[in-house]
Order: sequence, then C-alpha cells, then structure tokens
Amino acid sequence: NGAQGPAGSQGPTGPQGATGPAGSAAALTRYAGVAGEVTTSSTSYVGLGGPEVTVTVPASGTILVAASASSTPTADSGGAISLFEDGRQLDGQASDTICNGAAGVLFDVEATGTTVAFGTPGGPGFGGFCATVGPPGTVAFQTLPGRHTYELRYANDDCGCGTTAGFANRKLWVIPQP
Repeated sequence: NGAQGPAGSQGPTGPQGATGPAGSAAALTRYAGVAGEVTTSSTSYVGLGGPEVTVTVPASGTILVAASASSTPTADSGGAISLFEDGRQLDGQASDTICNGAAGVLFDVEATGTTVAFGTPGGPGFGGFCATVGPPGTVAFQTLPGRHTYELRYANDDCGCGTTAGFANRKLWVIPQP
C-alpha cells in the first residue's frame, strides 16, 4: 500500500431538511433568579441587578410571566415590583397606584419584619396587599413578536410607613405562547 493522498474538495451542500416539531412550553421557558437582599428608597422604579431573561416572543405576541420575591426583615417599608421589556415598563400592569405609590405594579412586597414570599398575580392577597403569598402564578401579557429582554425593577411604595423597601430571593419566569 502507498501513502494516503490529499483530501478531496468539499462537495455541494445538500437540500435543507424539514422543520422539526415545535418545542414544548417547558423548553421555551426562561428563568432567572437572584439570591441575596437588595434595598431601595427610590419611589421610581430602579434596576437592582435583575433577575433578567431574554426570550423570543412568537408571532402571537403573547407571553406568560411569573415572578416572586421575599420581604426582608430589615425593610421598614413595602415595595413595588414592575416588569420592564427592553428597558421600558411593559404595558398591562396596574395602571394606577391602587397597590402602592408607584404605577405599573406587577406585584407588591410588604414589610413584615420577617421573610415572606410574595408573587404574581398582583391581586388582593396577604393583608389586602397587591400580591399572592407563596408560589407565584402566571400573568399573560401581549407584546410585539421578536427577541426581548425582560427585567424586574423595584421601588419603595412611598406609603409614609418607612423609607427603605427590601427584596430578596428574586425570581422571574417568562414563557412564550404559540
């Protein structure tokens, strides 16, 4: 046997294969969580390090969102959490200050002197506040199709009961809907 010859040139690219089946909602779910405590005295929404997720919203323009955060024993004021899309507050959240001093509330976290988990949906819940206590449920939003980054932002509720809102164990799920 002789020595092996040089490799031949690459052949033409074959035809594109068929599109595979759509993935399940679980495969499309994006999740981010941030442990540790953050605080703010701002009555306007501010970013405090997420959580943040990037998803591709399908042609339907519909996403389901679930979010949660715990109160902190060191906070002396309740706080508001709002969902932002690409740096802008997402439409469809509470449009007035019925839940607290900041408009556009996804849900509230109340100062309880202990650690309590609050979450979506932001309807009447613990003590009449704008949150669910315990595991979060989903809230539907309508937006534009395409790739978007979603982030939770935070504000002091400005209720006159304290100066610092605290948030811990912050979690965000975004689930695109076909």
